[in-house]
Amino acid sequence: MAAIHRLNEDIIYDIFSLLVASSFRSPLDSCHAFREGTTWFSITAVCRQWRHVAFSAPSLWKEIVLTRRTRRPLLELFLKRSRDIDLTVRIEGRVTTSGIESFVCLTSMVSLHSVRISSFSVEGMSPGKMVEVLAPFTNCAAGRMKTISLSARIYSTSTRLCDIPSLFANGTPSLRSVQMLDISVPWMFYAGLTEIVLKNQRLSSMNDLKRMLRRCPDLRILTFGLSNHTRILAPATDTSVVDLPQLTQLTLFGHHGPVAEILTQMAFPTTTRIGLAFVDHMISSSYIRYTDGCDALCDIIHSVNDATLDMLSLIDYRITISSSKANFAVQWEWSSRSVDDPRDSIYLAHIGDVVSFPTLRSLTITGSRLILSDRDWLNILGLVPSLMSLCLQNWSSDGAGIFEAVGHVIPMGSTHGHFSVCPSLSHLTVYENEDIPGLYDALPIILSVLCARKVHDAALTCAEFHVHPDSVGVLSQGLQGVVDQLVITQVAQPYDCEPI
Repeated sequence: MAAIHRLNEDIIYDIFSLLVASSFRSPLDSCHAFREGTTWFSITAVCRQWRHVAFSAPSLWKEIVLTRRTRRPLLELFLKRSRDIDLTVRIEGRVTTSGIESFVCLTSMVSLHSVRISSFSVEGMSPGKMVEVLAPFTNCAAGRMKTISLSARIYSTSTRLCDIPSLFANGTPSLRSVQMLDISVPWMFYAGLTEIVLKNQRLSSMNDLKRMLRRCPDLRILTFGLSNHTRILAPATDTSVVDLPQLTQLTLFGHHGPVAEILTQMAFPTTTRIGLAFVDHMISSSYIRYTDGCDALCDIIHSVNDATLDMLSLIDYRITISSSKANFAVQWEWSSRSVDDPRDSIYLAHIGDVVSFPTLRSLTITGSRLILSDRDWLNILGLVPSLMSLCLQNWSSDGAGIFEAVGHVIPMGSTHGHFSVCPSLSHLTVYENEDIPGLYDALPIILSVLCARKVHDAALTCAEFHVHPDSVGVLSQGLQGVVDQLVITQVAQPYDCEPI
């Protein structure tokens, strides 16, 4: 007898469990799982002993994966062999219009076992198809369910979000984690949750939100995407703040008003990791500043001494200020600028209405293809009134607007004035973009600004420039005696020079 046939059945079961756990593909995601050797299901056809072990172990059959390739006989086998243990249900992939009826038959079969589902996830479908596929689960009970995750596939920005009926309306007492991405469900008053992730969820009022949060005192992760709300939510009649003492991560993204409104209604530890993202800023005087109510956020922001500002310009414009030490990040994003005037500053006019950094001393800005005007930079640098050290990385002449902003003076008397932004700036470091040299064209502005700061008794203590050779001489001569300490480093050979 071969040695493998002398193995104890418990050892064979352990081997099979490892095989199932490491399998890239589920047998249910196969049109010919009985014949194919690409899934773990082929072990049931090796010998009588292996088949007996596999069919006698319910835990091998607990993962239910539904795709357009799933066949009903195999699904019935999985549901039967899993007996009464907890199920992990994953519904994945696109569904065609012609295949929707057969897919609903599969979900109807699984819904009969809803009381055994512990984890339920759906992803990769359009919102409309998801509504049809999930219809059998609307009036089910799921007493063992701990996590539910729905992630719709949005094909374009014009895709309409759909409201799906309330899932498992007959009860989910064990539920601890809810994730809804790009699909909206009727507002449910969950209780006992430790994780809430709702993107593009519609909230009816602040009262509803606060009522649910109070029912989740052990909440650790809270994420709200409020892109559907362009105005402040219906105000709460209850003015008391919701205390979330266990919160470790808070992420809010949407328009200024709703985000600021939610912030003022919560209290959380200063160790909470914060992420804020503001989209499509529109001019309004009704925005709420964080200082008006969120003491925890105020304390976190005041602890930020140094941060990084990243800029990105692809289809959307995006500016992010983050601090790894303070576990804090805030992002401003907008879809497009004015067609008539690509340098229109309307979108950044209220960049500091909710969040600013009054105690930040050091800021590093990474350059990109995002071209901003001096007015934009005045708004951005207005977030950091106490800034003392500014570092510009990968910079080119496209970023000349920041120097114009740094040199902007509010007249005060005949000779002196007050700088609009960064009045305490003492250290400037500039790294020219090595791949796209072009800072040379901005040198006249740089020299003019630094000389002006000296005239107005705000000269820099130290200026460092890491530039291409063609800029070295101009900077050396132009800044002679303008700054106390001048460091100029040559970083690369200019493109128009022949290599030696």
